[in-house]
Amino acid sequence: MFPVSVHCPNCDASLMDRGQLIDGYPGISLTLNYLGEQSPLLLSSIYGSFRYASKSPVVAGDFTELLCPHCGKSLITDSPCEVCTAPLAMLHLSVGGDVLFCSRRGCKVHRAETDDLERSMIDLTRGV
Repeated sequence: MFPVSVHCPNCDASLMDRGQLIDGYPGISLTLNYLGEQSPLLLSSIYGSFRYASKSPVVAGDFTELLCPHCGKSLITDSPCEVCTAPLAMLHLSVGGDVLFCSRRGCKVHRAETDDLERSMIDLTRGV
């Protein structure tokens, strides 16, 4: 497991919140849209960690829409989860490529995609 830095695929704004830590690293700040209510959501930036902080309790198995807190646009893609078929959410990795993860509460599907895995891994270990 390693920390990642991400930004919005729509407006390119950083989603990293250095003021709120999860797993000892800056959290990923998103807006959760659940049952018509919007609230802040903070995800761990440690790839492979499923820790998060939210004031809105989401029922396990429910689908959630995730939004950029800067531009308000959806981070949900047209790609379905291979396990549960809920839509995948996508964030851009600062080192290049994307991280995709399931938008269904409790589903653990996630993956990183990059065109140059070796360069991205070197950048990650350097903290770029």
